[in-house]
Amino acid sequence: MKNLKTLFLIAAIAVLFNSCAKDGAPGATGPAGTNGNANVSEQTFSITSSNWNGDGHGGWWCVLVNPTNEMNLSGGVETYVLDVTNNDWNTLPWQGGNLSITTELQISGDAVWVYFDDSDGSTAINNPGSFTFKVITIPTP
Repeated sequence: MKNLKTLFLIAAIAVLFNSCAKDGAPGATGPAGTNGNANVSEQTFSITSSNWNGDGHGGWWCVLVNPTNEMNLSGGVETYVLDVTNNDWNTLPWQGGNLSITTELQISGDAVWVYFDDSDGSTAINNPGSFTFKVITIPTP
């Protein structure tokens, strides 16, 4: 009985390896993919003190308007603020000390709103002044 099991195992292995043989000519080459970065878009916004609006509670807000619908805000959206001291981009939301910068997407999908606030909401802050923001979007398929 043991010999029969061994013979069956050897036969099964032989059939499996022989059925994986590559026969025939290779298939046609598929079409070339699109060059680029999968429709990812990037917009940079320079905000000055005149772009900020007081929120009535000591914080500030501004709107990064979607220029001619170049940003597809219906998919993935990442927002960054430029740290001019280190010349690098910080991901939002950001918090430092008692200050925070947060964002939200307008429901109509044509703007990103940026909020500059005191983290605990107890202190009125001065106009934030000049900032550079970057919005990177990845559209839904």
